This record gives sequence, structure tokens and C-alpha cells, in this order.
Amino acid sequence: MEINLKKSAALQVAINDAVRELDLSTHIDVSIFSQHVETDIDVGIERLQGALFKRENLKDALFVIRDLTGAANTESGVDGLLSASARIKSDIEMLGVLVGAVAREPIDIVKAKIERIKAEVPAADRRFGSVQRDDLMVSLLTDEDIQGYKADLNAARRKAQDLKDALLEKNISTKITLPAETVKVLKAAGLV
Repeated sequence: MEINLKKSAALQVAINDAVRELDLSTHIDVSIFSQHVETDIDVGIERLQGALFKRENLKDALFVIRDLTGAANTESGVDGLLSASARIKSDIEMLGVLVGAVAREPIDIVKAKIERIKAEVPAADRRFGSVQRDDLMVSLLTDEDIQGYKADLNAARRKAQDLKDALLEKNISTKITLPAETVKVLKAAGLV
């Protein structure tokens, strides 16, 4: 059976969901009025062994698919696209912070604010624990810097979309072939 990488990802999620739904409880509640305690226990043991067997088969199938998908990702260049996507996402986050910064005021305004703070209360007259300011927060970025970062952010977003489109194309066009035993397990679990 041949499937594309997009179907492979969906199938891996479905397998994990199927494994989570298995009843792997290691105990049963036996009624104190049961006339067949040993039979009840035997039925519980069979249920658990069957679930463990099914889990083992599903996990085997999952890791066969993961191995095939990993090899296909490397061969088709998906790994490189994923790496580039992670990098551009990181860049977009940083550029978003820079774009959100407040632009620095002209230097003459900064100097005037500093002089106003100095004039409020001379340092010698300040008391311990008073809430007087001794500094002024000044942005390091100019309006031109921020505008440049906005342009970079827009370019990064376009690049991210291009990478997303390329990944989608690769995930649809790249195929893997599942071994017959894996297909058999997936069919038995109702996943294909």
C-alpha cells in the first residue's frame, strides 16, 4: 500500500489514538456474589492479553511508518524545509518584539527629560527609601529601525508561507510504501 506523507502523519495520529483507547487495566471488579470468580478472572486476563497483543502490533506498525516517513523526509528534502520553517518562525517571533518597541525620541528631548529629573530633587537631599528617579528609560531603536524591522517581518511572513506551501506540496507528492504485514495490522484495527 502506498500513501503520501500527509496520510502518513494522519495515520500515525490515528494509531496513537487507537492505542490510547485500548483497555489496558490490570484489574477487574469481581462481584462478591459471583459464582464464577475464576472464570471472571480468566476473561479479564484474556482481555488484557488481547489488548497488549493489539498494542504491540499497533506500535510495531507505528514505528515502521515513522521509519519510512523519516527516510522519505530526508530523501525528499522535507527535513530541510522543516528546519528552515523552525528558523523563520523564530525570526518572526523576534521581529515581532522589535516591531512592538517604542521609537527613541530625539536626543534633545532625552537630554531635556534628564535635566528635568535632576531638577526635581537634588541627590544630596534625597532620603533613603524615597521613590525618586535616578534614571530615564531610553529606547535604543529609532523609528527608521522599527520600520526596517516591519519590512523584515513582512518578508519573513511571506517566506514562512512559501515554506508552508512547499512542505504541503512535498507532503502530498512524496510517497511511502507500507509493508504487507503493517497494512494487515492497520486493516485489523480498522485504520485503513
